[in-house]
Amino acid sequence: MVSPLLTKQGRYDGATAIEDKLQDGVQRAIANLSIAEIKIWGRTGDKQETAVNIGYSCQLLNDDMELFIVDGNTMEQVTEQLKQLKQVMRKNS
Repeated sequence: MVSPLLTKQGRYDGATAIEDKLQDGVQRAIANLSIAEIKIWGRTGDKQETAVNIGYSCQLLNDDMELFIVDGNTMEQVTEQLKQLKQVMRKNS
């Protein structure tokens, strides 16, 4: 995440960046699980963008995958999204 600081004239005075660091060995562990054909699911309380970026950086996600995001704000919305996801998964299996 980058957060620029602006002056009254609209020029950048500086910027900050925050990066979640992966622990050593995470990429290899996920690769080994994948080689063993173990299904891996991710769930997080992080911001969506952060979670997706971490997924790609640890190779849990790649460009060949279809990404499903459940982001409903109510029980009804989440239930409906999960029902739709279930239908898609059944079609693809």
